[in-house]
Amino acid sequence: MTGEASGVLLGVAHEVRELGGHSAYFTGGFVNGFTGEILQRTGSYVPVFAYFSGMYLLSLLALQILVLRLGAPLPASAA
Repeated sequence: MTGEASGVLLGVAHEVRELGGHSAYFTGGFVNGFTGEILQRTGSYVPVFAYFSGMYLLSLLALQILVLRLGAPLPASAA
């Protein structure tokens, strides 16, 4: 890989990280408001923990389905 190509690749990786940071910042504000709304309506943390535990399991399932297995051998034509 040439120096210019690796520089472009590093620049793209930096922008993706920045986008992730901005997304997390705004999502965190939404989650705080959502959690406060649940607590005001129910007065209990049980629905909050149930909801976010379910979201964790759903995201884990999505990752298992969408991401190829790591370490799986490549087909002979791709090598």
